[in-house]
Amino acid sequence: MTMTRHSLLARSAGAALLLGLATQTANADCLDDYVARNSAKRSIAAAMDDPAFRECRRNPNPGNRQKQLQRAAKAGEVFSPALNHGDVPNPGPLPPAYLTNFYPMLRNSFSDVWLFDKRVGVSDIADAEGAQFSISDDRVAQNRSWSAHAMGAIVFQYMHDRYPRDGSFNFIGLSIAPYVQIDRITNSNPKAAVNNVDQIAYGGSAEIGFDIGPGANYFRVRGSGVEDRVAGTTAGSFVGEWIPVIDNVINSPREFAGIPISFMFGPELKIRRDEIVVDELTGAKQYLTRAGAQIVLNYKAIPGALPDPLRDIGFLKSLHGNTTLSWLATADGRSYSRFKSSIGYNIDTEGYVALNASYTRGRDEDTGRRMDIWQIGLTGKL
Repeated sequence: MTMTRHSLLARSAGAALLLGLATQTANADCLDDYVARNSAKRSIAAAMDDPAFRECRRNPNPGNRQKQLQRAAKAGEVFSPALNHGDVPNPGPLPPAYLTNFYPMLRNSFSDVWLFDKRVGVSDIADAEGAQFSISDDRVAQNRSWSAHAMGAIVFQYMHDRYPRDGSFNFIGLSIAPYVQIDRITNSNPKAAVNNVDQIAYGGSAEIGFDIGPGANYFRVRGSGVEDRVAGTTAGSFVGEWIPVIDNVINSPREFAGIPISFMFGPELKIRRDEIVVDELTGAKQYLTRAGAQIVLNYKAIPGALPDPLRDIGFLKSLHGNTTLSWLATADGRSYSRFKSSIGYNIDTEGYVALNASYTRGRDEDTGRRMDIWQIGLTGKL
């Protein structure tokens, strides 16, 4: 009678163990595997001493997980391992620390580029002035004039996407861009022909950025061969620029409470050596080294901050403006300054085509010629 009671107890314990193991979803496949490997050779109670069984139980749901892995392999998915043997998988892999980018760019000139970075609100397509083409007909002076100012480039970028923002010295990225720049002004009246400009520059530009302290510093150099078709000459040109960026201070968009316009104040330092006009009457040119500063002020309407009566006026949302003041001087004190202000209206939503009005006065930075011109025309941007 005692043996029967012990036998019943053992059988009850084994059944309880079997029931307990089998009713746990996480261990059901482990138990099936154990029974398949041992059949009736070993008791269920001995399963806890089996190394393979114990290893299997560390996975919460090995059978289900195996099916998921098989489905993921067929679908070409990456299924990351479970975190701490739990049911929640680890996050997917981080994006690469270094990214590459390749895109075309069309602008008015390098003053319209800021950085080789299409940053929304600063240097994106909708914020740029763009390559300008215009025509004017002066019936009093009997002079018809047309002009084209454009810079086209193919930009390759190599960017560090996850550098720490802790004030330490970090590499941000590098941009390389071969480019072509066209500056042309044609006058039909022979008396105004002295103001004709027909220059094409072929060159390349490289830009590198570093993050340190409260902001970033970008350095850009460009070199080109400049073909002057009016004078029939070809000369070389070199330009170096330093563009500092401090968030919400310089070269960074900023908004002021109560004003429905965002501003970006962008100073930079510049040095250049090229052949420019030094005598307007004869058109004589000379190689000069000039250095100085440039200040750019960009501004655009903030649609959501406009007063209610103006918020639904569509064209206000597409307005954007730019004012540039540059001042360069030679070592012997000769000064070359230029003021330009423009306002544009983006015709399409993305801003690829715009209507632009501008006023320029002073000496053109690239040619050295005096300018005092009002222009209205279409602009194109990429």
